[in-house]
Amino acid sequence: MTHNYRKIGIKITLLITTVLSTSEVNARPQVSYSGGTILVTTITNNNVTVAEDSRIKNLETGEYSDDDCKIKSLGGKLIFGFSGIPKFDIIDANHPLDVAAATHWNARATAVRAYRRVSRKTAHEAAEQFAVFATNAFDNLRKAIGPVKLIRMAGGHPDDLSMAVFAGIGPSGKPEAFAIRFFYSDTKQAVDSEIGTGIVPSAADPFGAFASGSDTRIVDEMKSDRTFRAHMELSQWKQSVAAKTFDEKASLFAVQLVKWEIMYSGDPNIGGEADYMILSRDGIADHRKTRCQGRD
Repeated sequence: MTHNYRKIGIKITLLITTVLSTSEVNARPQVSYSGGTILVTTITNNNVTVAEDSRIKNLETGEYSDDDCKIKSLGGKLIFGFSGIPKFDIIDANHPLDVAAATHWNARATAVRAYRRVSRKTAHEAAEQFAVFATNAFDNLRKAIGPVKLIRMAGGHPDDLSMAVFAGIGPSGKPEAFAIRFFYSDTKQAVDSEIGTGIVPSAADPFGAFASGSDTRIVDEMKSDRTFRAHMELSQWKQSVAAKTFDEKASLFAVQLVKWEIMYSGDPNIGGEADYMILSRDGIADHRKTRCQGRD
């Protein structure tokens, strides 16, 4: 389902991250963060799991931090995960204190805003509202720096500038999860978004494993079980979870896919601890990073 959104036109001078040339945009740089990440979701009839790595890069200092809290609980009812550009600011240099003329983007804060705005608090409703907010923000960034630089910031993939996942318990009482893809549309010459029909298991993929991020090659390799490395790793993992229930295996598989991506991808933007959050019919069942729970 593709959405068309009203775009907000703002004449601005950019204050943005150091990945941009200040001579080209005639602006002072501001601190922001890169969006390298691996995001994995699995789902069964009883629970849904969102897992991510913990690394984030400060684009002003060039330093990495491996303790970011990327996964967020929304009211104890939904899980939010995000891969892509997590933070940026666009400010009118002539009127730096004019809040109305500025765009301040923070993916987690926007997810909270979307959740509070909707009435039914379902994953799909929150995803739709988030898509409206995020599409406007990303298109304002596109207007400020141009599509070429925006695509470069997102890793060079115009069809996947960023990705968000909202997971929750649906009206049927079963878990559901929806992915939102943000992309540059050549037809519209603007940023657009698309919400998938839902992440679901299949005969070929009983855990419904969905992956997004700056590198998903290892996830794809492990899911396919077509290489010697994948076969060996999967065999060992299956032995280690043999005594677990199907639902537990699904959750552990999401976490293990993130761990394999951290171990083997070679992507410097993916690293740190594999974090995860599990949502069951009774609410948030588990969050790996206990220190992040106070920020949910």
